[in-house]
Amino acid sequence: MNQEILIRLSMLEQQTKQLEEHLRLVEQNILEMQTLSHSLDEIDGNKNDVILSQLANGIFMKSKLEEKKFFVDVGSRIIVKKTASEVKEVVGEQMKKLMNAKNEIYEQLGLLGKEMEKLVQQARKDGEK
Repeated sequence: MNQEILIRLSMLEQQTKQLEEHLRLVEQNILEMQTLSHSLDEIDGNKNDVILSQLANGIFMKSKLEEKKFFVDVGSRIIVKKTASEVKEVVGEQMKKLMNAKNEIYEQLGLLGKEMEKLVQQARKDGEK
């Protein structure tokens, strides 16, 4: 196999691994956004003023709701109060961006796969000569 092709295949493999890691992070963020959206629905629909708040993975405490408003960082450390539906709107926008990023990554992975396949075919062809 041509040395140049091997180097190019190695580079493409590294790019693929990086994209796969990025994809994993994007999918994790999507899952977190879905969980947040579900939690907002539960809080908004909760008739009681007591909820379980998660402090850490597997650690919860009872919390009393004084109001159903959320403090949201809108950038540059500026915090504003928002309702559950307003926060869900922000979460929805973030989810759209994440889904677009996910689709772009899948597209890039497909292109890399095609390029790698061409190089393998070229190497086989060169090997037959």
